[in-house]
Amino acid sequence: MNISDADVYLRSLRDSIAAVQEESSASEKLLLASNVFEQIQEHIPSLATHQVLSKYIEKLIVLLAHSVIEEPETEFEEKQKLCAALATQLLLKADVEVLSKDAFGSHVLQSTLQCCTLLEHHGVDFSDALQHLATTVEYVSIVYPPSYSAETGASFSCYIMSLALTYYVASSKPWQELWMQMLSRNPRVRPTYHFPMTNVIAGKLTDKSDALVHSKVKSQQRIVIILYQRSPDSWRLDRLKRWAALFCMDFNGSLASTQACATLCLLLKLCQHNNIDNTSTLCKGVISHSLASCTYSKNASFAAEKCLEVCQNAEFNYAFKTFVLPRAQELSENMFGNYVVQAVIRHRFFQASHLESFLEEINIASLLSSSSSSIVWKLCQSAVTLGTGQSLFMKKLMDAVSLTHNRPGGTPKISDANRPKEEQRREVEGDSDVSDANESGEVNSKVTGGDCTANDGRGHTWLALVSCQPVESDRIHLRATGTSILLYLLNFDRNIIGHVLSDFKHFLRIAKSQNFMITLATDSHFSRVLQRMLDRRQGLLKEKQILRLFKYLKPHFVEVALDINGAFVLSSLFNACPVKQQHELLAELAPEGERIKKKNRRFAEIIGLEAFVKDKNMWMNKRRKTESVRALFKDIIEPES
Repeated sequence: MNISDADVYLRSLRDSIAAVQEESSASEKLLLASNVFEQIQEHIPSLATHQVLSKYIEKLIVLLAHSVIEEPETEFEEKQKLCAALATQLLLKADVEVLSKDAFGSHVLQSTLQCCTLLEHHGVDFSDALQHLATTVEYVSIVYPPSYSAETGASFSCYIMSLALTYYVASSKPWQELWMQMLSRNPRVRPTYHFPMTNVIAGKLTDKSDALVHSKVKSQQRIVIILYQRSPDSWRLDRLKRWAALFCMDFNGSLASTQACATLCLLLKLCQHNNIDNTSTLCKGVISHSLASCTYSKNASFAAEKCLEVCQNAEFNYAFKTFVLPRAQELSENMFGNYVVQAVIRHRFFQASHLESFLEEINIASLLSSSSSSIVWKLCQSAVTLGTGQSLFMKKLMDAVSLTHNRPGGTPKISDANRPKEEQRREVEGDSDVSDANESGEVNSKVTGGDCTANDGRGHTWLALVSCQPVESDRIHLRATGTSILLYLLNFDRNIIGHVLSDFKHFLRIAKSQNFMITLATDSHFSRVLQRMLDRRQGLLKEKQILRLFKYLKPHFVEVALDINGAFVLSSLFNACPVKQQHELLAELAPEGERIKKKNRRFAEIIGLEAFVKDKNMWMNKRRKTESVRALFKDIIEPES
């Protein structure tokens, strides 16, 4: 069969390959792969560089891998011979330099190497073919530095060879967790271990049924192969050492593309895992080069971010003190450096001392008004995780939104003895405005404490935090960053956020006066804040405040319940309220029960809407028993209410 006939033959098999891949048994997959490769064996290297036909070659290699995974013991010798023939054609007889530098040939090489690696874990030895390829790749890496291409060339070949040479990084984590971690990686750059058809992840194979997992990622079928743990041979480690030295010789070339950066970071992981001697030197070299230029280079930023992930404590402290802390503000505000700062904050060795020194160096007000505002809520999250730096963060945040001069309630600090009696009376009446609210949720005008606006200072704290800027009017402006900060801020020590909690009632009054309650309850970000506030386990709101929120939302129960975010808020409100208010909420929703169930069945189940509609008396009897237990422990749960 000549090359033209092979072209026509492969194209005619498109539907057959797709059908076998989806539905057939392991034996049928092996049979198709074996028959096709037998026909086109001599032309495989040429077909591997074809834009269309290379994809069919890859799919056939994947079919072979499928057959090994699904039934490793059945027809094993035939699978071994077929893979050996592929390795001979592509790794020994073919021009590896041409294949490795070709966009399509490199992917075929990659799939072949993974199939070889899979069989090696079943006892087959491909060392000769792999060593030949490793020598060629090493030569190409010297002659054509990694800057040759972003997707092909020496860096890509080095990457796929490192997979085959070291069996990847062994891990004790369950493969399901590794798979989820892989899917949750930074989406800025396509993860380098996402191959066109096959992904190899290290782990322990404990169940044959777990060996093959299908998942749709970017409209392509991915196959996860779980490998046995195995110590690498000495020649593999020697090759790693030489590659580490090779990359250290030219960081400009080694970090010239995203693919080269990913290759280098993978090499760092492998060296670290196998205790290669100069890993620390290599790591510091990458950090020094990438952090110095990360503010104007996406590739350097990516390299710094990935390199930080594999740093041990010594290397991390070196990077933080030498490169990150002196340029904290510059890196945080830069579009590329921002990713480096985020990698630093979420690093496993980021400690309390790092957080406090970083907070001292940055200007939060400047960050809040920039595109890097997410850095602020990540710092807030870190303060919660580490359990320290909360007072400093709060002080810096209050300075940023110009609330330092305000007392917790929002007005200038005046002693109770000197405060006008009318003002003290208004505060007392303001706390009791729940009882003065009518059935429609409107607050009677006689309650002067309820007529709160931003002009008298009340509600300032929440208005400023949700908008991430100083308050100039009583208009509520929700920003995702502000609500994210609030969400983590509510986990701070109670004595630090006391003024934030006490200001919530004033903020609600402002929202009520502006008809903003529906927006607050249905906003994708702020609804989570309301859920946190209503969580009785947190104890952030007293029953009076919960009832106030209930009254304000009551006219809008149906509209809020039909929104996915609002439904979460209402379910939290339902669980936080006494039986009387739960009955009122269900009574409001009952006429629209069918619509609500169609929209959000889970919400209807949580609040027991169907049971309420079916038999109100039975529902009430069950709830009264629950309420009696709740009342018994009320003094323990809410001693101050």
